[in-house]
Amino acid sequence: MLNFGTGQRGAESNIDRPDGVSYKADWKGMAPQPYMTPAYLHAKNTGEVEQEVIKSIEQDIRKLGGRK
Repeated sequence: MLNFGTGQRGAESNIDRPDGVSYKADWKGMAPQPYMTPAYLHAKNTGEVEQEVIKSIEQDIRKLGGRK
């Protein structure tokens, strides 16, 4: 839950949380420390994931004797 926080501090944050993430109102908890969502959105928006997959497939094709 590091990404979304816990307890009251997590509930008070303005983090866009997925459905099903809930907080205990009687516990102070910890503030969110987003890392996965920003990393995912960066990779998605820049196309880095797709580029890395294509590069990896092309390398494997070359190893198997293909021309790509």
